[in-house]
Amino acid sequence: MKQFYLLLVLLFSFNLTFAQSNLLIGEWYVQSINTDGVQHDNYIGELSIDFSETATGFEDYNEFNGDSPCNFYFGQYEIIDSVTLNILELGQSDSCNNSDAYGAYYYKYSSIITPDIQGVPIGFTYTIEGTGNDQILTILNPNGDYIIYGKTVPTITIFKTWYSYSTETADGVIYPSPIDNTTLEISPFDNGTISMGVFGSGGCNDFFADHNMYSSNENEFNIFIFNQTFIDCSEDNFYEPTYFSVLSNEIDAIFSYELQDDGNTLVLTNTIGEVLIFGEQSPPANMIGQWYLYNMVVDGNQINNPSGSTPDIFFSTMPGDLLGFTLFGSGVCNGFQSDYYFNPQQTFNAEFISATLGMCNTTEEELFENYYFTQVLSTVNSGSTELDYEITGTGDDATLVVTNLINGNQAFYGRQALSIDDNEFYNSEISLFKNPVSNRLDISTSLNVLGSNYEIFSITGQRVTNGVLDSNSINVNQLQSGLYVLKVSTDENVFETVKFIKE
Repeated sequence: MKQFYLLLVLLFSFNLTFAQSNLLIGEWYVQSINTDGVQHDNYIGELSIDFSETATGFEDYNEFNGDSPCNFYFGQYEIIDSVTLNILELGQSDSCNNSDAYGAYYYKYSSIITPDIQGVPIGFTYTIEGTGNDQILTILNPNGDYIIYGKTVPTITIFKTWYSYSTETADGVIYPSPIDNTTLEISPFDNGTISMGVFGSGGCNDFFADHNMYSSNENEFNIFIFNQTFIDCSEDNFYEPTYFSVLSNEIDAIFSYELQDDGNTLVLTNTIGEVLIFGEQSPPANMIGQWYLYNMVVDGNQINNPSGSTPDIFFSTMPGDLLGFTLFGSGVCNGFQSDYYFNPQQTFNAEFISATLGMCNTTEEELFENYYFTQVLSTVNSGSTELDYEITGTGDDATLVVTNLINGNQAFYGRQALSIDDNEFYNSEISLFKNPVSNRLDISTSLNVLGSNYEIFSITGQRVTNGVLDSNSINVNQLQSGLYVLKVSTDENVFETVKFIKE
């Protein structure tokens, strides 16, 4: 009986090991490596390993092979049990260049899985977690260094052109980037010396330098041999000197780096605490200038402008009183002003909005301004408010949607004030169930509009479509994004008008 139980245990162990080894078979892609306690994320792209299985039996040595952006490698392995494997041999094409990012990263990686130079097999611990494309394979060597693999190729990279959003100096002062393309391009390639290239612009002058990412075992790199052009810039270019001073400080220009927001934001921090923040898209130049408020949605309720008013907002490039640029605009009976700056997350911050203290004529106007100033563009008792923005359309047909990220309230703007008398909208007996709209207009009215004629006009007054209503719904899927006006003629040939935004 004891021998029977022992046989069951051995059989169970064999099946577990066999099942685990089957999970190992196939191609895996490096997500990150960890050497001496320092994690190095894979920003170079496809670095893979492919474990094959032999047909001659479980105990025979199996083969593996892999690819990197600069060479290929191969070797043999054997499964010891459900958590241990031996790597017996590692060969490689040895065509990588250690002075570029591809080679430097590959050699860090290969050092973790290289067996003993005397040919003695090294036991590696491995674990497999998750299912399908979410599977994660971790291989740990006896020194405590390890590799994390996944089933998909990493797409996040640091090696591309970045757009500067702000520079924070050692004294804690933050200088937001101007709208000009202030850039930093980090190259993975050999710069013709012993390091890789860094290029970019301060908005007026260009620069070029070297960097040595992955050359050390730290999550950092140096920027050195900094050179720039010396064009006379306008006095308005207040950002470039600060930006260049941080990048060119060769004593302190050792930068730790971090990619945030799924790789959309790059944060560089040097040894004295100066911080550079970049995004993968430039600040939105098409947002600058005046926008007219069309309506708001507060707590889920649409709020129209009081009759006869033209509330607006103006994004300027004038320096703010404390931070960034100056934002100003008007409600119904008061104006407002704020500092603002853009973030790489495609948001902007409004800082300490202040308004004039004029008295409005009606309670409706006072309530409207309260919504606009303190429920949409800011929040009560909040010094800084982060707002999301989305611009659709171009030119006069462009629309801007601003969303308060704290409470979800929204403001909808266009580039032109309405060309039709506002009273037509506020006295209209038709409205829309939803505005903005995606594919169709759903009309809400007590009137019998079936059989009525309808026309849709662009904000510039051009008729874009017309027809006869056979229901209270109109398909507008064919319209481009922008602001439009719907006119419906009733039986008495009276025109009812409503404006809407097509997303």
